Amino acid sequence: MVIASGTDNTINPLHETDYPGMDVWPALGDLPAGTAGSGDCVLAVAKELLRGPIEQTALRALELIGRRFDADRAWTVRYNANLSAFRDTDEWCRGGVTTHNVDNLDIPSTALGEMHRLMRGGHPVVVHDVDAMPKSMRSLQTKLQLQDTKSTVGIPMHFDGRLRGIMGLDMTRTRYRWSADEVQELSRLSDLLACANFGARIIADAGTVATAQEEFLYFQSLRGIVGAHIGDIVACEAERDSTRFFLANGDQVLDARNLKWWENILPESHFMRVHRSVVLQIHAVQKLQRRPTGQWVAHMDGYDTPFSVSRTKVVVLRNRLGC
Repeated sequence: MVIASGTDNTINPLHETDYPGMDVWPALGDLPAGTAGSGDCVLAVAKELLRGPIEQTALRALELIGRRFDADRAWTVRYNANLSAFRDTDEWCRGGVTTHNVDNLDIPSTALGEMHRLMRGGHPVVVHDVDAMPKSMRSLQTKLQLQDTKSTVGIPMHFDGRLRGIMGLDMTRTRYRWSADEVQELSRLSDLLACANFGARIIADAGTVATAQEEFLYFQSLRGIVGAHIGDIVACEAERDSTRFFLANGDQVLDARNLKWWENILPESHFMRVHRSVVLQIHAVQKLQRRPTGQWVAHMDGYDTPFSVSRTKVVVLRNRLGC
């Protein structure tokens, strides 16, 4: 199938061999200014958003965006306060295209796989061929295929210096490769929606999943899918290409994904990588100790065997502990 494309790019995507079927763009501030006339849709959306509360104007704004880019769906999702989960918020669909919006259903960020890390890094991502997506995004790929999505683009939504959500477009009729100019225009539209969604809202509101203890993550273990509260995760340790989780009740779960993958999923507000093979729950550290050999170790709540801490991470960890 021929992949359609927008205007000629004035800047190339990052060279990311790990992401077949995808374009990972530089962070938003490094994209080109866009072509003349591209502000027409931005102005129209801005006028629409000024008509009233976002709850009343969001769908019309997404319709304007979707029709501007001849897309089949235009949508937004919103992260919770510490980025460990997200929920679908608004979705516009072209006539005859099925909707898959599941508003108010909190989904662990693990469902996004590597896409979540790229969003946290501020990178717009174009998936021009869903069928060619990498193994690290297998769950997301399956979800997109079930939705008959052939191509999709995701733009990080930032407000007040923080990632708050994602705005995106889907193509179900044909594959499409959004250009640099189109990605830049979408980034401006994403900024508008972010201001409308979060400008008058405290993001860590009680209506979403608010505390680490209330949040669930799910592991791919030999026993099947195993869930645990984020607040019950004491430590994670690399075990070849897998990750072993140490839980507060003494249980251990071996997950099929590697530690680097999990480091990008676990909320930074509660976790820190203290060694090339260890991530710790900051609030579960009982004692940080230097052995006679000069090696640093952390003693964790509920576990007799301490975890290694690299010398380069000791100062950062002590600062996180307030010492």
